[in-house]
Amino acid sequence: MLQSLLLLIWPVVAIRLSKTRLPDVFSPIVLCYLMGILLRNTPGLPLDDQLSEYWMNGSILMAIPILLYTTDIQRCIRYAGRSLLAFGLCVIGGLIGTGLTTFLYPLQEAPPWMLSGMLVGMYTGGTPNMQAIGMALGATRETIILVNAADIVCGCIWLIILTSVAHRLLKGILPDFKESDATPAAQEES
Repeated sequence: MLQSLLLLIWPVVAIRLSKTRLPDVFSPIVLCYLMGILLRNTPGLPLDDQLSEYWMNGSILMAIPILLYTTDIQRCIRYAGRSLLAFGLCVIGGLIGTGLTTFLYPLQEAPPWMLSGMLVGMYTGGTPNMQAIGMALGATRETIILVNAADIVCGCIWLIILTSVAHRLLKGILPDFKESDATPAAQEES
C-alpha cells in the first residue's frame, strides 16, 4: 500500500521540485530515477517486485497513448518530408548501432536479436517503446532495466555533447531550423 502510494505521489512531488531553484539537471524524470535507485538500493526496505512490475506495465500502457495525444498532426504533415528523412536516417543509424553493439559487446543475458529489437525501439520511439517491445519479445525485467540503464548512461554523454559543442561544430553542415523551411507542397496547402 505504501509502495503504491509512493509510486503515485512521487512523480507529482518531482514535478513540483523541478519548478523550484534546483538546477535544470534535476528534471522530473531524473528525480524519479534517483528516487527509484535510492529505494531499490536501501537495505531492509520491503519492496514488492510484483507490485512494481504491475505499475511499470500500467504506466507503459498509459504512456504511449499520452505521447500520441500530444502530437500536432497538422504540423507533422507540414514537415512530413524532412521528418520522414530524419526518421529514416534514425532507423538506419539505429540498425547500424545495434548491429555493431551485437558484434562488439556480446552478452549472455539475452539473445542479440532481442537486444537489437529493444534498442531499435528505444532509438525510434523512446523508453516506452523499448519497454513495450521488450515485453512483447519476452525479455526479463532485468534485461529491460539493463538496456534502459545503458541507454541512460550513453544518452547522457551524447546529450552533453549535443548541448555543449555539437551545435558549434555542425552549424555549417546543419543550419538552424526555420519555420519557412517546410516542404513546398505543404506550404501551398496552407
